[in-house]
Amino acid sequence: MKNELESDKTYLRSDEAVRGYFLATFPAMRIYFKILKSLREKGLTNKISVEEVLFELSKVTKIVEKSGREYFAMIPKRARRMCSLFPEVLPMG
Repeated sequence: MKNELESDKTYLRSDEAVRGYFLATFPAMRIYFKILKSLREKGLTNKISVEEVLFELSKVTKIVEKSGREYFAMIPKRARRMCSLFPEVLPMG
């Protein structure tokens, strides 16, 4: 957690704040290592980092109209390639 998520010091004073901090950090750690596991299974750890995957996928935007219609905005080429590595994350039907 210290190295991967850069969460070595919290600077929080109350017990509730520290619990909340770790409540948010734990799912982030699970997501990070799930992506890393998937990259290792596909043999891509020497080509793509987890940070790169998260950065590229952060560019994908889902638009929801008032009528209820949902669609993805224009997706960059690299983000589309990342989506193909993780089809269970973003169904691009």
